[in-house]
Amino acid sequence: MLWYAHMVQRVAETGSIVILSVHQPSQRILKLVTKLLLIAEGRAIYFGPPKGMKDFFVSVGYDFGEADIIEPVLDLMQEFQQTRASVNGLVEIFRNYRARQLEKAKQASSTSSELEPESLVRPSGVRGALAASFVRGKLVGTPDYRKQYDDMDTLVLKFANSRLREVYVLAWRGLLNLSRTPELFVLRWITTFISAFFLGSIFWQLDQSPLGLKERLGYFAFAISTTFYTCADTLPIFLQERYIFMRETAHDSYRISSYVIAIALITIPYLLILATTFAAVSFWAVGLAGGAYEFLFFLGVIWASFWAGNSFATFLSAIITNVITGYSVVIACLSYFLLLSGFFITRSRIPNYWIWFHYISAMKYPFEAVLINEFESKACYETAAEMFYGTPLEGSKAITTNVIRHLRPMLRGTRYANLTRSTCLIDGHSVLRNESIGSLTKWECLVITVCFGLFYRLLFYVALRLSGKVKRH
Repeated sequence: MLWYAHMVQRVAETGSIVILSVHQPSQRILKLVTKLLLIAEGRAIYFGPPKGMKDFFVSVGYDFGEADIIEPVLDLMQEFQQTRASVNGLVEIFRNYRARQLEKAKQASSTSSELEPESLVRPSGVRGALAASFVRGKLVGTPDYRKQYDDMDTLVLKFANSRLREVYVLAWRGLLNLSRTPELFVLRWITTFISAFFLGSIFWQLDQSPLGLKERLGYFAFAISTTFYTCADTLPIFLQERYIFMRETAHDSYRISSYVIAIALITIPYLLILATTFAAVSFWAVGLAGGAYEFLFFLGVIWASFWAGNSFATFLSAIITNVITGYSVVIACLSYFLLLSGFFITRSRIPNYWIWFHYISAMKYPFEAVLINEFESKACYETAAEMFYGTPLEGSKAITTNVIRHLRPMLRGTRYANLTRSTCLIDGHSVLRNESIGSLTKWECLVITVCFGLFYRLLFYVALRLSGKVKRH
């Protein structure tokens, strides 16, 4: 029993209001009590430390002469009840005694410089216990109460821990939750691996030809969209934790901003693993241009795409409470992003009344980044001998040679004056120009993609602030 009493004492010291019922408590348990309240007929006849109770009753005229005064006092209360004697006199004496004690304490506090400021201004009694309980997240107060007591006058801090400590604890808790369900991460990693393997096997070792160019563009569009679509499984995560989060933040257990930062921090390395898997499997399998530098940049774009897609799904989970509805909204929005990203229709062909959506499409910037990374070289993708690619005249060497011979006089004074079958007509720069890409560098596109993720996290925070104000479920 003593061990439980110590546990209850530690709980009470955190600011909780503890109601403890003990039948015939021992002297060792009573020594753990800092303040004791005796009530008779609904009125207080003593309130203070147990060791001060003997002095009070001695001043009243009751000298029990025992070390353990609790039992004699309880017997005295029993006698009052049995004899139906009034306790009015005892109540009045205690009020006067209490007033004298408070006056002495006030005089001592005004002359002593060693007292802590918190002990002078923090409310005592029930008010102090309630205030401390709100600080520790044990109770939820009305807005009027919180406005009255969560201020500098009572030195009551709204949160018990610093923001850095909250982020650390929440991130650690999130990692523990992930470690308890490793099958979810493994399943998503397998899904990412299969997607990359599927793309790599379909677009295997693309050559530098008009058909290879077309397939390269298709690979990039599908690769970027895949990174976004696979992030839709993030939606149910917060929906499952929603009521836990609202209950904890309603208790001021931690700041909403700390929660947003913590889940973002544990997400970043998790997404890096997926991005590395996707890039490593598909980059060389497809035969993309460049070496280690281009691969690392491609990896960075895929990582940023996962980050932006994950942040977008996380944001929607804060404003949509139904999983099925959430999936529908996520898929629809991502489809619009893909449609106006610049792959299906170039920027120059998008109607003016929809051009704004092109610029807010989260897929536009990673798509342009990987295209610039691939086609910034001078590699040739179509020669004069392939000018009839995709037409009924394709493959006719005689027709091609004859057309080149007739075109050559008309091209004098241009860079195609010496046009031959091997002359390059479409190189990487021509591809970018045809796709209406070039207003931004690839690094600018990468930074904008990362900023999209940060922007969605900010919207996630705003949505939580608006929907979770002191609401307990």
